[in-house]
Amino acid sequence: MAAERSAYAALSPFGECVVRASPAQSLAVLRTRVETPEEDAALKAVFPVLGSCLEKGSALRLNKFVMRGTLALNLYRLARAPRIAAAGGAQ
Repeated sequence: MAAERSAYAALSPFGECVVRASPAQSLAVLRTRVETPEEDAALKAVFPVLGSCLEKGSALRLNKFVMRGTLALNLYRLARAPRIAAAGGAQ
């Protein structure tokens, strides 16, 4: 149980970082059908940001199913997050 909590604790911020760094590519993954060449191509487009979203010296082993899940969860969270007005009143 503790290992699962630890994995989730690492996975959630990782997924948020990936979605913030690459929102269009993250959404593109979810627009593909599972286990297709299109899914593979969309996941490869997200790869460049993965390393920058890990803490130095850490590693995550994710399969495609888990990667889709963390992208979906974090896209949803960010889409539903309250909007904060930018400085100067611009949104």
